[in-house]
Amino acid sequence: MGYVRALPICESLPWLMGVFLTFVGLCWLAGLSVFRAALLTLRSGQTPFPGAWIWSRTKVRTGWRARLDGYAFVLLAVAAFVAPLFAAYVLDVQDIFCMHGSCGC
Repeated sequence: MGYVRALPICESLPWLMGVFLTFVGLCWLAGLSVFRAALLTLRSGQTPFPGAWIWSRTKVRTGWRARLDGYAFVLLAVAAFVAPLFAAYVLDVQDIFCMHGSCGC
């Protein structure tokens, strides 16, 4: 990051856009993974869903607790999809990257 900070603004914008797009991609990838877990949990009616990798022996929960876990996973997946969009809105990314042509480079 020190290399990018030493660059003039016009040359650092593509680097910052790459960092931002990497953040978006990682968030969406995590969201897809969690959404898949939510679907499998809701479909099977138990958590952890059949075939899930677990770190240690885990008690299988069924019924309303499993549905609650599935819906919580859905909310977490939606948050992972919305977080980068909210960050783009808060940071006003479009204006930052559109000023590239007007900085005199």
